[in-house]
Amino acid sequence: MQGQFIRTANSLVPGCDEAQAMMKHVPVGDPVMMSVRAGRSAKQNALFHQLCKIVFDNSEKFQSPEEVKDSAKLKCGHYRVTYVRANNEDYALRCPKSLTDFDHDGFNKFVEQAIDYFVEELGAPTGGAFDGAEQPPVHSPFRS
Repeated sequence: MQGQFIRTANSLVPGCDEAQAMMKHVPVGDPVMMSVRAGRSAKQNALFHQLCKIVFDNSEKFQSPEEVKDSAKLKCGHYRVTYVRANNEDYALRCPKSLTDFDHDGFNKFVEQAIDYFVEELGAPTGGAFDGAEQPPVHSPFRS
């Protein structure tokens, strides 16, 4: 079971219906084990969604930024497998999972993998912005 709890001055209180239901299973005075997870930030989330929009705007392969996001999840291994039977045959379907499963560090790792996939998908150069092109002259106020 999982639930969200909110810290008050010196206790935790249920923050959702699931947490409230969990509390019914814990007798008063019993110890409870927990682990704390730092959730991803709004800035991280906005970055990833903006990257998906950029890929969508620069590729003809995808129908929407949401499809870009799902494609990145599948490519980076963030999916669950669902088995279905149709026409007397079994199929394994890879279904993208929600990004809310990630903590801060896990989401950073996922975004790094997604960026590698986006670079590959768009065929962008990987060695630097000026690879193979003449670099513009540098005018420094510190040179004479």
